Amino acid sequence: GDTIFGEPGVGLGESIEISGNGSILAVGAIDPENNYQGFVNTYVYENNNWNFIDSFKGENSWDYFGKSISLSEDGNTLAIGVPTINDNGHTRIYELDKFNLNWTKKGDFIEGEGIPDIFYAFDSDISGESLDLSSDGNYIAIGSPGNDAFVADKGYEFVGKNYYSARKDTGHVRVFRFENDNWYQVGDDIDGSEVNENLGHRVEISGNAKRIVIGSVKNKIK
Repeated sequence: GDTIFGEPGVGLGESIEISGNGSILAVGAIDPENNYQGFVNTYVYENNNWNFIDSFKGENSWDYFGKSISLSEDGNTLAIGVPTINDNGHTRIYELDKFNLNWTKKGDFIEGEGIPDIFYAFDSDISGESLDLSSDGNYIAIGSPGNDAFVADKGYEFVGKNYYSARKDTGHVRVFRFENDNWYQVGDDIDGSEVNENLGHRVEISGNAKRIVIGSVKNKIK
């Protein structure tokens, strides 16, 4: 097929994903020309070319919509990470009607976990910075490298009006399963082990959803 070009300055190709069967393609752009709102274009391969299906766009400046994307094996399920929306980030998942070439929402958005508002703090999970779907599109692993893995007995302190966790930016990964028309977490959070570890910077799940691999870019354990 023909090369897919973006408009100057939008950064098309920041993220790319092709279905296992090679029929569906998703291409993300962080779109600095529009204050990093971001968008994702989707295409289907037919008649020896890539034909446009639809585009998904961020809602706000600095959403970084489409920073990460994943497709199921058959291309019928698409996951899009929006890591800075509403401070904590979230993941949106869609299902393709291949007959009508139309994407519809698959379950609720999966929201990041931030510090409760009572702490009056800015804390971004960066949920959706990384993500990966299983082959059947019914399991997803989501990385949140900015998560503080907050648990009350692990320590925290106030400095002025700011809240600081003893587990600042440890990061974590959560796994979800799609059933009864929604996404439900499987097992516990997988938390980082040290401050500023940023666990979940990258994540992959096996096709059968039995194993996951997690990247931790700042772990100091040797």
